[in-house]
Amino acid sequence: MACCAGAKKSGDNSISAEMKEIKVEKFDELFKEGSEALQGAEDIRAGLEDSKAAIMSISGAYTLKTGGMSDALKCWLWSVGAEVGADKLANMKPTINPSEEPHFAMELDPAISETNKEFFEAFKCWCDTCCAAPEAIKSLTEKLQGVSTKASELSGTAKDECSAAGLGAMDTAKAVAAIGSNSKALATGISKLGGLGPVATESAADMKDLASKMAEMLAEAVKNSNEGKDKGAKSAAEFCEKQHPGEKLDKKQADADSNKVIYEKNKAAGKKLPAKKAAAAGGDASPAAAAAPAAADAPAAADAPAAADAPASPEDVKPDVKEV
Repeated sequence: MACCAGAKKSGDNSISAEMKEIKVEKFDELFKEGSEALQGAEDIRAGLEDSKAAIMSISGAYTLKTGGMSDALKCWLWSVGAEVGADKLANMKPTINPSEEPHFAMELDPAISETNKEFFEAFKCWCDTCCAAPEAIKSLTEKLQGVSTKASELSGTAKDECSAAGLGAMDTAKAVAAIGSNSKALATGISKLGGLGPVATESAADMKDLASKMAEMLAEAVKNSNEGKDKGAKSAAEFCEKQHPGEKLDKKQADADSNKVIYEKNKAAGKKLPAKKAAAAGGDASPAAAAAPAAADAPAAADAPAAADAPASPEDVKPDVKEV
């Protein structure tokens, strides 16, 4: 789906997992459980929103008046083709598969630029999170609601629990205030997690659309890669500027785009995309977020699928696109 021209800057959507210490074991164990669920929620948010911001920014697609994820992926493929040879793109077998893992795979040439590797990792993270998000949002919401309810029940006996734990009057007052602060953080996290539902739905639709268009993108990639390279384009952003036919925003509008703002803020802070792991939500081992460190030290697609033992000749290779 295309994004709106000149998107406004978004506020801070991050979900804080910070919980204040109570110094009463019963409460601290409960809020530790809440903190872990909040971190899982933040991983989902970052995997959907921060990874998309990186994808749109690295590709230059944020400069398009109606740019979307398909534009970003196209410009990146054109750039990769310019680096390794456009005729080799199909041999890399880029695959988007919403129904099974790996959700995004490509036999990436390790010689490509660090910026293109960063895009690969961000796109992989986004695809993995798109697929994990519906179940993860449900299980994490249930976990957080359970912790919040339990905290509310225990707060009525907080002073007695503090006294029993040997806390003095001042520490007891601090503990009661901390319980209130933690309970508020849980409520905020639940609200923000609920707001990710529509984002996850839209992202899943975008991913499905990209999977259906991969063959078409590859068919057009050789021509656009060669033409853009002749115009002096190297990076995906340069391909977007020089080769993409879409109407561009003016510089002021582009600089205010929320994807660019988020990406630059995260990069300046050294914030990485979530690493792929199993979520602890509800005790299930469903993935809460996807793969990929960001920017500065993103690894070179070491986990991309290995090539077959006997490499296929170019004329025998077809893009591996899964039906959805």
